[in-house]
Amino acid sequence: EQPIPVIYRRAVFHAISQSTRDDLIRRGVPADRIHVVYPGVDTAWYCPESPVRREPHPTFLYLGRLKRYKGVETAVRAVAILRQRGLAVRLQIAGEGNDRARLGRLVKRLGLEEQVRFLGFVSEEGKRDLLRRAWAVVLPSAKEGWGISNVEAAACGTPAVAADRPGLRESVRHQETGLLAPYGDPESWAALLGQLARHPEQVERMGMAARRFAESFSWERAAGETEAHLLALVARGPAAPGPPGSAGSGTAAERERLAREALEVYRRARQRLATGDFQGYGEEIERLGRILERLAGTR
Repeated sequence: EQPIPVIYRRAVFHAISQSTRDDLIRRGVPADRIHVVYPGVDTAWYCPESPVRREPHPTFLYLGRLKRYKGVETAVRAVAILRQRGLAVRLQIAGEGNDRARLGRLVKRLGLEEQVRFLGFVSEEGKRDLLRRAWAVVLPSAKEGWGISNVEAAACGTPAVAADRPGLRESVRHQETGLLAPYGDPESWAALLGQLARHPEQVERMGMAARRFAESFSWERAAGETEAHLLALVARGPAAPGPPGSAGSGTAAERERLAREALEVYRRARQRLATGDFQGYGEEIERLGRILERLAGTR
C-alpha cells in the first residue's frame, strides 16, 4: 500500500468512508483528490420480518471471513465471561477462513461448545434469516473500510456491536443503531452484550433506528453520486500535460473520450448489478478501473 501515492499520483480516488479517506491522506494522497461515496445496501432484500422473530435466547451473530484481525476471539471470550456470571448467551459464527481452526480450539478450551456454533458458509437466504433473528451482529475487527455487515444487519432491523475503530464508527451510531466497544477488550464486550441480553427492549429500539439509518444508503444514491463525480471530472477538463509520452500528456479530447467511456461502462455495471449478474458486474468494474487509470495518466 505504501507506493499508492506515487503510482497513482495523478489519480482521483473514490473512498467508501471518511475513515478510508483519512487513511489515504495519511499515506500521502492529496485530500482534494479523494471523494467519499458510501456504499449502498439493498433494503428491499435486507428487511425486517413482520412480525419480528428473534431467537428465543440472547443470540449474537458474527458474519464474515474468519481472519485473525477480525477479532472474533474477543466475542468468544466475552461469551465465556458472561457464562461465568450466570448469563446464558449464544454466539453464531458464519463464514470461513484460516482462523477457523484456532477459534475452534479456543471454544473447546473454554468449554463453550454449547454456546458457540460455527455455521460455515451460508447462502444469501440463510444469511438474511440469521441477520433477522440475531439480537445483534458483532464485528470486533481491528480495522474496516466501512462495515457492510453492520449496515445489512441494520436493514434487517438488527443492531450491531462493533469495535470502536475507523470505518466501523461510521456504520454504527453508538447507543442509537448499536453499540461501540473498545477493540480487543473482552470485559467491555461482555458488558455490552450483557446489556442487550438483559434488555430486549433496547434491541428492538436500536433495531428500528438501525433500519431508518440503513434506508439512507441506497445503491441508487451511491450510483448517482459516482456518476455526478465522473461528470464533474469531465467538466473540469484535462490535467496539466507533461512531456510528450509521459503520464498526463494526453489531449483534452482524449481525456473527454475516456471519461465518457468510463461513464458508459459504469452505467452497464449498474445494469448488471440490478439484474443480479454479479460476475458481469465485476468484469465491468475491472474495465472501469483500467479506464480510470488511463484517464488519470497513471498507465
